[in-house]
Amino acid sequence: PVDSKQKGIQATSFNENSEKLALFRECHDLAFKSWSPFLVEAAKDHRFFLGDQWSPSEKEELARQGRSALVFNRVRRNIKMVTGYERRTRHSLIAQPMENQDDATSSILTSAMLWASNYDNMSNTQSNAFEGALKTGINLLEYSMDFSDDLINGDIRLNRIPYNAVLLDPRFTKRDLSDCEYILHRRMLSKSAAKRLLPFRATEIDKINPRGPDGQFSGMHHFSQGKDKGVLKYDE
Repeated sequence: PVDSKQKGIQATSFNENSEKLALFRECHDLAFKSWSPFLVEAAKDHRFFLGDQWSPSEKEELARQGRSALVFNRVRRNIKMVTGYERRTRHSLIAQPMENQDDATSSILTSAMLWASNYDNMSNTQSNAFEGALKTGINLLEYSMDFSDDLINGDIRLNRIPYNAVLLDPRFTKRDLSDCEYILHRRMLSKSAAKRLLPFRATEIDKINPRGPDGQFSGMHHFSQGKDKGVLKYDE
C-alpha cells in the first residue's frame, strides 16, 4: 500500500506486519461491512445489463424442461439511449475568467485542458464512467501522472474506477468527497506496470510471488489458480 497524501514518503514496507497494511485492512473491513449490500445489488444490476437476468435455480428448471433462458433486455436499451444522448451533447472543458484581466490566462488554460483531454481521450473516459454509474450506481474518475513516455514531465491521464474496485469511507456525505476520510482502491497489474509506479522498489517487486484471492475486494474478477502468474494486487 502507498500513502499518496504524505509527500516525501515513497512507499511503506511490503512486510505483512507493517502498520500501514494493518490500517488498510482495518479500513477495508469497516467499509466493506457497510458497502456489501450495495455491492451485491450493483453486481446484479450489471448482470441484468449484460442479459444474465435468470437466477441459477430458474436456469436449472428451464434446462430440465428443455427450454432456453431467453431474455428481452430492456435494461440495456434504456441505458444505451441515455448514454448515447450524453455522448452527443457533452461539452468541452472551458476555463472561465474570474476578473477582466484573466481573459488571456483563461484562454491559455482552456487550450491546455483541451490539448490534454484530446491527447488522453478524456471525453470517452468520462462517458464510460457515466455509463458505468448508470449500470451499477457509482463510478469514480481519477487524474494521475503517467511517466511511461515522458520521464521528466509526465502526461496527465484520466482513469475510470469501477464500482467493485473502490471502497469509500461509509461516513462521507459530500459529493466532492471532501469529508471522506479514506478511499481504498485496488488494481490488478503486471509486474512491469507495478514497477513503473514504484520504480524505487523494482527489485522487491521482482521477488513477489503472486497469490490468489485474499478475501478483499471480492467483487473484482480474480483469475483462477495458475492463470494469474505475474498479476499483482496493487492497493492504494
